[in-house]
Amino acid sequence: MRVAGSLCYISKIIYLVIRDRKTLMRVAVSGLVRLLIKSIIFLIMDVPKLIRSAELFLISCIALGTALFFIFSIGTLMEMDWSQSDTFFFLIRRILALIIGIELVRFIYTYKIETLLEIIIFLLARQLILIEIEGTHEYLLPTVLSVSVLLGLHIAHKKFVK
Repeated sequence: MRVAGSLCYISKIIYLVIRDRKTLMRVAVSGLVRLLIKSIIFLIMDVPKLIRSAELFLISCIALGTALFFIFSIGTLMEMDWSQSDTFFFLIRRILALIIGIELVRFIYTYKIETLLEIIIFLLARQLILIEIEGTHEYLLPTVLSVSVLLGLHIAHKKFVK
């Protein structure tokens, strides 16, 4: 049945080619429009799978970036002078950046509020270390406000979610 339908469609196209090029163009364009509409409907019906695929792509990119950052950090840390305290702070910043990357991958994969809170905690810890290293206290007030908001989120999570 399918082959007969295809042969009938092909013979119709051949007949139209011989008879009228304008009609052929209309048939071809309408076929393309139908194919486009079917593709759009397929994508709309399968949006969760499309979104999950995009998330997995982002997870792969973040994980690859974190792994490359780790590999290049090892080389950088080997060349540094470990008798200075700045090297130690540099190591801590690198470790916190790696943890943030790993936690971000975990959050996108699992969608848990606990993971989001952990990411925020690591970001605040990194910010506090930057304040300590740079010696400037211009970021102190935003950091204190961030800690207060984090504490509020944590209390709200403990009270309402669990």
